Amino acid sequence: MRATHKHFSTVLVVVAALVTAVAAAADNYLQPRVPTYANKKLTKQDLLPNVRNYLQGKMGDGGNAPNLKGGEKVLIVTDRTVDPLVVEALETGILEVPRVDLTVIKLRGFPELTDASDILEEVFLKVWWPDYVFQAMETADLVIPIARFTDAHLLPDDWYGHRKKHDARWVRFPWVTPELLYSGELSFPRELFDLINKKVWAQMVNARQLKVTDPLGTDVTVEIDPRFWEDMKKLPGGLDVPRTPGHITMRPAAYNTRANGVEVANQLHTGPVPKIKLTIQDSKAVSIEGGGKFGETLKAVNEKYKDIHYPGFREPGIAWLEEISLGTHPKAIRALNVEKLTGGAKWWGGAQGRRRSGVLHLAYGTSIGANGNLEFQKRSGHPVQHRDTELYHATYILDGKTIVKDGHLMVLDDPEVRALAAKYGNPDQLLREDWIPPVGN
Repeated sequence: MRATHKHFSTVLVVVAALVTAVAAAADNYLQPRVPTYANKKLTKQDLLPNVRNYLQGKMGDGGNAPNLKGGEKVLIVTDRTVDPLVVEALETGILEVPRVDLTVIKLRGFPELTDASDILEEVFLKVWWPDYVFQAMETADLVIPIARFTDAHLLPDDWYGHRKKHDARWVRFPWVTPELLYSGELSFPRELFDLINKKVWAQMVNARQLKVTDPLGTDVTVEIDPRFWEDMKKLPGGLDVPRTPGHITMRPAAYNTRANGVEVANQLHTGPVPKIKLTIQDSKAVSIEGGGKFGETLKAVNEKYKDIHYPGFREPGIAWLEEISLGTHPKAIRALNVEKLTGGAKWWGGAQGRRRSGVLHLAYGTSIGANGNLEFQKRSGHPVQHRDTELYHATYILDGKTIVKDGHLMVLDDPEVRALAAKYGNPDQLLREDWIPPVGN
């Protein structure tokens, strides 16, 4: 009996140690959190301050600022999947500017699309804007598309071509629910946002190796071709200017850059999907396991276009891991009711979460970010498209330096960043992530 008791005690000690180790590991990941305003009944008056910040370019994303002026003609294109309170607040803010001529077009917007995988695919199949919308653009100074998609997700109506044809400013408006519009993303000090992005970018410039891991099982290493940075030098501002603030991007298939490893994810821009495992060899997804409808579609698309050679890629195929982007905004959130959204609103309601500081998204396919792809699409009829997965608790290491730890952007702890934040309020509050989903959600 004594021997049995001793053995049992040893087992208990081992189990207790394992439980303690697991608990300690869990403590490393940011604890789940929702914004303090999650249950607030928001009104138009609550939303107007952020609408004004947006229109005047005062929020922490100057590259997405309308800078609306008196006397201009504004076109809003929305649809019925967008919360009406958001549209009402935007209209009210625009009409506060003297002599503005405002036109609002409200489309149907495909509210029948509810599944995350279906919405992602319909981006490439449906004509989301009829011809009369493009005709209305011809006299506009400013076009504000709500619940609309970006250049990387090219549509068959060639809206990008229309955008280039007409001399109108296009500025996205992805805050499709009241809590998104009310969030701190639109009241964050622009000076502070710029400093955060500048510091993140400075740590990235000329890096030769990127490593991404996360608790779901992701483990990807990217060996970066220095010609990527040579290209960056040629852009206005050279390597001193962060590329796409709030969404800082690496191209893991550019030139001879090689990505290898495994990504495990269960989130798309459009919402949750069954867990998917993608095995990556030389920057291509060579094996896809799970993922439900999304996984099956991805396999079918990769097979269909495996012999097509897209410009900017070293060999034929469309299965490229072509983007790894890092969110840098501590106050960005995903729509809190994203599972109830539909159509285009579900796209943006989910995709806004990618901008939160420390969130990574990895995209598979092609995009117009690769030189010549837009012209190739027009000439060949082959789609230019990519599909994004999201990682909320990743660790992101460049040349041995940890940029993101367990989903937390380390620059937010930088003394210079905290000192500047103190100019605007309590740094602990201002630099605190407002939204953190549980691990695996």
